[in-house]
Amino acid sequence: MQTTGFDYLARRGTAEHYRDWTEKARCSDSDRAVLLDACAAFDAARVHRFSDLISVDSIVEAARHPRKVVWEIGTLMLSQLAQSNKVARVALSSMAIDIAASNRSRAMFYLSDNHPRSYCMELLLGGTKDRSLSVAHVASWSALTLDLHELSDSISDRMKMVQKPIARLEMEMIVGLMRNGFFEYHNQNGYNIVVSFPDRYPTQVIWPGRWLIPEGEMHKVGLAKIRELIEDSPMGGNFCREWQWPDWTNNPMDRSGGSAAS
Repeated sequence: MQTTGFDYLARRGTAEHYRDWTEKARCSDSDRAVLLDACAAFDAARVHRFSDLISVDSIVEAARHPRKVVWEIGTLMLSQLAQSNKVARVALSSMAIDIAASNRSRAMFYLSDNHPRSYCMELLLGGTKDRSLSVAHVASWSALTLDLHELSDSISDRMKMVQKPIARLEMEMIVGLMRNGFFEYHNQNGYNIVVSFPDRYPTQVIWPGRWLIPEGEMHKVGLAKIRELIEDSPMGGNFCREWQWPDWTNNPMDRSGGSAAS
């Protein structure tokens, strides 16, 4: 979905954005009707206070829909309203504990730093412990993007029950990035390193390549210098912004770019 003016970092759009997507969606008339009802509810709810009792039933119906073209728009609308309204926030929390794993995952797709940090922490803590690997996987990536480094222990514990090698490696990588700011591993192509940049939202994750960061270089020069090297390279483009959370603080595990040696 691409619409000029939609704020992808804030996960915010206007009723016109969602209606435009609905009109252009490749779907049946019945599916479009579900979305149009959701758009009408979103339009009615866009001017509200946190405690206002707004109607989100048709939006929830769209968010829980089996077809991606419908649930993607519906979940975006519900997640956006949950940034600033209690009714929508409760509805999104209910999706996060739904019997269907797909719905639990969707509740965590569009969390951002425009939601309260404590709210994101609550939803994603449950997600990282979820019995479904797909849900735990989504929650772990969301936690990394939101720099919720406090969840590294939960992700590490869940990782121990993962049998799929690729999924296990990804979760191990997420834990390493949360705790240290970088992660090194070997595969059939040889040495690899991943570096995170959590000083702005969303946390960037970059694979610089062994040609830029040779094996052993991290421990020689430190994380701060490695980050500078990556930022000065062609891959160092910044697509982030300042954090919205007023309580955001530097991780003592060197998220802000100190020495890698510890």
